[in-house]
Amino acid sequence: MLLTGKQIEPHLKLTTDYHKINQVGVDLSVAKVERIFGGVVVYKDKTVVDPMNFEEVKTTKIDGKDFYRLPKGVYALTFNEGVKIPENATGFITSRSSIYRGGAKINSPIWDPGFETDVMGTTMFVETDMILIEQNARVGQFYMIKNPIPDELYNGQFQGVTNY
Repeated sequence: MLLTGKQIEPHLKLTTDYHKINQVGVDLSVAKVERIFGGVVVYKDKTVVDPMNFEEVKTTKIDGKDFYRLPKGVYALTFNEGVKIPENATGFITSRSSIYRGGAKINSPIWDPGFETDVMGTTMFVETDMILIEQNARVGQFYMIKNPIPDELYNGQFQGVTNY
């Protein structure tokens, strides 16, 4: 069962007013953008992410507002919002339609029951030559589905971590 935005809201860690509660999700606002230049090393028992493979994108002033100017590429997004996934739900982040229509897409992994972080993050793929995103604009939508309570909750290496 897909949860409503109002059912999700109590599980969020909100420090700004940039988010928006929707019918079946919550719009997330972008706090930081980093270009991803390198990959990760995936071992059988852990994943190693090198922070040197990430470069923060600085904002550019356009009409007095701060914008991220993003050419085609892969980016790590850090949102203003955090979450604590309850034991009976699983979370996901997807693109808002405005991002999708602009030639970009957001894909997130599964956010397991028990996962917690002060600020969420995920990956965005820009497929067009350029996209402009105002800082704190709502670009992703977080949604949750209800699930049976698992035998154990998430307690992996990325507990409390955003991107690396």
